[in-house]
Amino acid sequence: MRTTVVGRRDQLTHLRELVGRAAMGHGAALLVEGEAGIGKSALLAHAADEARRLGARVLRGGGIPLDPPPPYGVIRSWLDRCPPGEPAVTDHHLVITKAVIGRIERWCATSPMVVLVDDLQWADPSSLLLLGCVDRAVRQLPLLLVAAYRPTPRSEPLDALLRSLLGRGAESMPLGPLPEPEVAELVTSLLGAPPGPDLYGVLAGAGGNPRYVTELLGALARTGRIRLVQGAATLRGGGALPEVPPPLLDLIRRRLEPMSPAALGLLRAAAVLGGPGVDLTELAAVLGIPVILLWQPVNEAVAAGLLVDAGDQLVFRHDLIRRVLAEDLSASAADALRLRAGRALATAGARVERVARHLTAATGLAPDLVDWLTRAAEALVTRAPELATPLLERTLAQRAADAPQILRVQYARALLWAGRPADAQRAAQEALPETNDSLPGSEPTLDSEALPQANDSLPGGGAPSGGEALPGGARGVTLRWLLAQAYLQSGRVDSALTVAEEVLAGARLSAAEAARFHGFVAQCLLLLGRVEAADVAAEQALAGAGGYDAAYALAASSAVRLIRKCPREALDLADRALVALGDDQIQPDRPFAPHLVRALCLLELDRFGEADAACCDGRRHAERGGQPFLTWHHLASARGRYLHGRWDDALADVLLGLDAPDRLGVAEALRSQAALIAMHRGDFDTYADALARPDPHPYWGRLRLSARTLTWERAGDPHRALLTLLDACHPGPMWTCLAADLARLAGSTGERARAGTAADALGRLAARHAGPHVRAAAELCRGVAEADPALLLTAAETYGEAGRPLYQGYAYEEAADVLAAAGSVAPARAALDSAIGCYERVGAAWDLDRAQARLKGAGIRYRHVRPRPKSGWEALTETERRVAGLVVEGRSNPAIAAELYLSRRTVRNHVSHILAKLGLNSRVELAVSAYANRSR
Repeated sequence: MRTTVVGRRDQLTHLRELVGRAAMGHGAALLVEGEAGIGKSALLAHAADEARRLGARVLRGGGIPLDPPPPYGVIRSWLDRCPPGEPAVTDHHLVITKAVIGRIERWCATSPMVVLVDDLQWADPSSLLLLGCVDRAVRQLPLLLVAAYRPTPRSEPLDALLRSLLGRGAESMPLGPLPEPEVAELVTSLLGAPPGPDLYGVLAGAGGNPRYVTELLGALARTGRIRLVQGAATLRGGGALPEVPPPLLDLIRRRLEPMSPAALGLLRAAAVLGGPGVDLTELAAVLGIPVILLWQPVNEAVAAGLLVDAGDQLVFRHDLIRRVLAEDLSASAADALRLRAGRALATAGARVERVARHLTAATGLAPDLVDWLTRAAEALVTRAPELATPLLERTLAQRAADAPQILRVQYARALLWAGRPADAQRAAQEALPETNDSLPGSEPTLDSEALPQANDSLPGGGAPSGGEALPGGARGVTLRWLLAQAYLQSGRVDSALTVAEEVLAGARLSAAEAARFHGFVAQCLLLLGRVEAADVAAEQALAGAGGYDAAYALAASSAVRLIRKCPREALDLADRALVALGDDQIQPDRPFAPHLVRALCLLELDRFGEADAACCDGRRHAERGGQPFLTWHHLASARGRYLHGRWDDALADVLLGLDAPDRLGVAEALRSQAALIAMHRGDFDTYADALARPDPHPYWGRLRLSARTLTWERAGDPHRALLTLLDACHPGPMWTCLAADLARLAGSTGERARAGTAADALGRLAARHAGPHVRAAAELCRGVAEADPALLLTAAETYGEAGRPLYQGYAYEEAADVLAAAGSVAPARAALDSAIGCYERVGAAWDLDRAQARLKGAGIRYRHVRPRPKSGWEALTETERRVAGLVVEGRSNPAIAAELYLSRRTVRNHVSHILAKLGLNSRVELAVSAYANRSR
């Protein structure tokens, strides 16, 4: 059976060339170097298969891991194959060498030969000398010599042989780790399915070593951890490997046996302390030895393929080996090493996150390290909250009686930075009784500048430790700020507002502090729909704010102007907020969403491309520091793409939003948006349960109302839908979008006059609103009320200018109905065709059928609509065509996401859909198909 080798295409091709040349009489020697399990033996087996296919004789041998190895152990099996009539060979070197060379020459006289030697690192000196003699005959014979060896152990005889072979022209073929695509190919060949992200995350610890990957897969399969989900191999119970499988553990320990004690000691310390990388200077400081003494063991570890150079650090090539080395140390020894590392690095002034990484893994802190943590907590929370949170939590638990109070403040703050608002709320409430729980009226208060600043060295440099410089009242205000933020980010906006208003009413605050709390109050009031009160609070915030606080207040003021339908003024304020923010990042304990407000302003102005970019920027900021508003960004993006006719992209945004934490209650709005798309496309069942629930959101709740009116209209009760919209339509958020549905329903029910009131209000709004869609909505409502086809066609053109195809279709449909009633058959048919074109563009099958049925009753024939194909290039949506074009250009998924303002996940889904519709398996096949499609 032919040996299968996954990957290594270049190496296999070259090996086949060498075998073929040997078969034609051209000898050569090849040296294959690689770590254990990297695939050397499989490569040699493939060479044997290829040699036999070409009719060559194959001799195989290998070193034996014995101490000492038996003489001529590599070639002894060759000597046992004496043809009849040939004498046996004794153990004298000259006689054996002459006999072996003579026998090889006789065999080569009848057929080409391939000599394969594995595990050369274990070969005895006699075999190595004899192989050197064989190599001297290579160039005169149809002989290919392939020898494989590990980089360690390396004896002097082996080094001498390698130098000799390379000096005489032998080729070197080092085998490195398999790249990611070839690891996926190996998994697919073993499991019959490609690895999912969680499985691949575990396999990444194998460092591209095929043997390690195979052993890991075997262990996971034997324990029932692997399952197939949608054609991919995934892990049950999450992406963690509970323990290294025993066969792999034995393999790794055997690989470590040849290492010197100094190298093993270095590797064990690095495994415990190094994490993702090993800094030699820091390691020397921890071990208390000069850096120069680490060079020899480091070089040994690098030569063995255990460590690799990664710029300013060394990293373990295989995380599995790092894990085995770390687990070989006792818990107490590892703990002492981590504390020693933390203390040494803190004394040396290392970055706080490097110190904390060691201290977080230790079991307890001595007083001097608690003092360091007190001073460094501010910097640690902002730089590495995932380290700060467990370190502060454990320190507070172990030193409940004497822990500095500032650590409790920073712990609550760290929980907010870590995205755990409910825990932050509890931490702040527990800490408050230990301060002055009643709001101070005379004590100094705490501005952000009063918090202890980051000091990467141990205490002693002049900054106070233990938080004694902070008065209790100041800490109370700070904790209340954190408590209010925790309430807000948990979705308890009323409670957050109450805490902030109590602080403003009862505490003596500086102008900057008052501005911060007023800005927060404005934010809460906006979320509750109390716009007038929010406007007052935003103005109070602007009066004393600067820097970050000014950006905070300007964003709130911008949102107020947006809700009042003054988008140009709102956009100016949003831009000013971003200027005030500057290069600062959105802080998780003071989150706001200036990019979101700016995106919504741009949507109001029908500047969809810029709105896409603003949403994309906002999502990046929200993922880092404004997580409470992440779902809002997805909703704004989905809403804009819906209005612009990019419904597939809008649905992708909905799904991403529903996957994100819904801390501020817009998940129902996302479902309403998805329901609108589904129902316009003819699916009234998928979201029926969601629509049965009310959505009380002060702004986005109208999406639910809009979706419900479609269900009533489809159920044969358009009058109920119309009356509901008339009750809901008053100037405010979503007003203009409801107006388009109101106008269409007024026209289709014959109650045209009811659109007149909306037309009057929209006309007044259009006079001060720069968005073309407002003017289009006014023209649509006025055209319906007065049955004016010219005005309706103008509305269609204006909606086209605004880039809103669904409502453009509404205007054309109403124009067709009015024209048909007036007997203008040809213009009515043209208007209907235009409406159908708009509906086809977005896939609004229900609207298309409704419009055709409505005009059919007026005697207007409609053209046959060919449904979009399910497969082939014509089946691709507009966005899918754009993505396909960028894939063909060679763009990566991240580059495409940046180009089209999509998430990487959305691009990945688009690429999958494109390949499925075209019946292709890869991006390369897509490029070939695109070229063929252009040539037709």
